[in-house]
Amino acid sequence: MKKKMGQKFWIRELLLLAALVVMIKEYDVFELWLKDVLNVDKASVEWVPLQDLVVQYLFIVLVSIFFAALIGFSFGSLIHLYQWNGLRELAIMLGGLGVTFPTVAIMALLVPAMGYGYEPVILALIIYGIFPILTATLDGFREVDQEIVLASKAMGMNKFQVFWKVEIPLAASLILAGLRTSTIISIAAATIGATVGAGGLGLPIVTGIRTNNPVLILKGALPVMLIAMLVDRLFYRLEHAKKWQ
Repeated sequence: MKKKMGQKFWIRELLLLAALVVMIKEYDVFELWLKDVLNVDKASVEWVPLQDLVVQYLFIVLVSIFFAALIGFSFGSLIHLYQWNGLRELAIMLGGLGVTFPTVAIMALLVPAMGYGYEPVILALIIYGIFPILTATLDGFREVDQEIVLASKAMGMNKFQVFWKVEIPLAASLILAGLRTSTIISIAAATIGATVGAGGLGLPIVTGIRTNNPVLILKGALPVMLIAMLVDRLFYRLEHAKKWQ
């Protein structure tokens, strides 16, 4: 009964959201408690309010995920629709190699051409985020039962009608799983953007590492952790929605 009520009223998600909002708005109070617990006497240098850092961070993550999803899903759909088998194998191979390449290395390679700031970070996250979505899209369409596809065509549907009305709904769970993986990766990797002047929640983490101040590190790390947990729960809800099942 308790489990069903929790699923119905989104208790976990609401608690995570409430914890995130309270931490952002009342972090000064929480910071005093952390200093006592961690026995830190150093002053926490504050250049930018935590609310502004969160806005900068979410902007980086949302923009990068939007374009990574758009490119990855579109490219995977075109490969599937037009049966570009050579490109399929190449995409799967690049997907396996791409996630092993460090995000910070991609940012470092882009900085000389694009300069410091949001641009190299967002582009690096887009490049890194495309691969899980692309491979999940290809896997999702490959797992669709071909008997259902043939039956749909026998009913008079053309290739594009089958794609939109049959294949996408049946492949949705795997595609969402790839989007979930890509999003969580971007949430974690976006903190590295502070090293190239993008700001966000990585700024207090980097500053805390340089000054050996664990309170500053937690100032950036705790909101990132709560955002990742909240997003993961939302994707869990979406993947297990009755519509897709």
